[in-house]
Amino acid sequence: MFAVSGFGRFDYFTGNVAHRAIVIKGSQLFHHNHRTLNNRNSVTSLLLPVMVITMMIQACNTENIPETMTVKEVSFDGDAAGMPWLVSLGNGGVAMSWTRTENGIPRLEYSRYEDGSWSAPDVIAEQQEREEWFVNWADFPSVVELDDGRMAANYLVSSGENIFAYDVHITSTGPDGNWMPSVVPHTDGTQTEHGFVSLLPWQNDEVMAVWLDGRNTSGGHYGHGGGPMTLRSAVIGPEGLSHEFELDSAVCDCCQTSAVRLPGDGALVVYRDRTPDEIRDISFVRFRDGTWEEPRVLHHDGWEIFGCPVNGPAIDAIGETVAVAWFTQPGDTARVKVAFSGDGGDNWSSPVQTDTGQPLGRVDILMLDDQRALLSWISQDERDARIMVRVVHRSGELGPPVVISSDDGLSTRASGFPRMAKYGSSGVIIAWTAVDGERRSVKVRMITITG
Repeated sequence: MFAVSGFGRFDYFTGNVAHRAIVIKGSQLFHHNHRTLNNRNSVTSLLLPVMVITMMIQACNTENIPETMTVKEVSFDGDAAGMPWLVSLGNGGVAMSWTRTENGIPRLEYSRYEDGSWSAPDVIAEQQEREEWFVNWADFPSVVELDDGRMAANYLVSSGENIFAYDVHITSTGPDGNWMPSVVPHTDGTQTEHGFVSLLPWQNDEVMAVWLDGRNTSGGHYGHGGGPMTLRSAVIGPEGLSHEFELDSAVCDCCQTSAVRLPGDGALVVYRDRTPDEIRDISFVRFRDGTWEEPRVLHHDGWEIFGCPVNGPAIDAIGETVAVAWFTQPGDTARVKVAFSGDGGDNWSSPVQTDTGQPLGRVDILMLDDQRALLSWISQDERDARIMVRVVHRSGELGPPVVISSDDGLSTRASGFPRMAKYGSSGVIIAWTAVDGERRSVKVRMITITG
């Protein structure tokens, strides 16, 4: 068996695919019609031909924005799979991990998308006998490429009878390319929650892990029955575990963390904080000059909420230029915001409201260059929920919002968090979990931005 988490936090997966494309130029919409093909038998395939998809476009300070955006679906055998994670590779390709469950046994798989096709899926790890994985819509595995080209990944394994008692496991490929036995980066040994991991390639071919750590909670969720959730980090290398630190002594209990590596062996981590007054705004903590600095609030939204919203921030960087996206809801007014820093987090721009109304959040962000970022989020109205993307400029200008999908059960928690990664010089891969009743599948699209 594997863990079925409470608070609507679990699912496993199957599904289907569609084939669509859209082209945006400035605030204009161009349609392209093509014959539809279906290839679900092979992971290795080219981009599918496409057909028209309906989009929502609203001009928002777009008059001087020349970007052209094209969206196509990428063929991928995503049946019985979910919780995709994407990372850009040093050769311009993309690696994607996902969880697939067959006969009640979950396993973590990954594949590379290079030169227009997927490699054969590789099994990173699989639930073993007498082992119970924690498979969760919001606390999902990830994969990252290390400096020497090896890969590292994380997944979660239950550690006790409490539904929220689970450990982080981190594995990496060896010199032969095979996945090695996993390492647990926390040494407390408590049967409490450890998860919401961010992995960074680190110096000397190591991997830095940052996670939420519940060792002080006594196994209670939302801090009930014990102390608060903490934010911790450690480095895992050939010599084992080192440099385990507490970064923040009280944080939100179940929102995703996000981290980037900065020049000069620096790192920047963003997360949802928590005050004694239950203000849960976004904070950041930075590793610089060989030490972790004190946490700082990125922006004082003043969101007071008595419970975790399960809606973490996202961060990306090019050099010292950093972009952060997050969801907030002070005064019951939901918003998605983006802020930039040009100096690695010393100073931040005033946040820009980037949603189009009624956002659910679940954000991701990618720096396209040192002046622009691509934002994704989920929005909802009375009819359906939609994956949206738009270009956000450091100047505060916004590109037109583009609908990526609107028919995949996106309002349900099982649909999870869409993820993005750069592909080549002008492409972005986006992937998400599609929900159709009890069926789940991973869907993938290519976004090409020119201009």
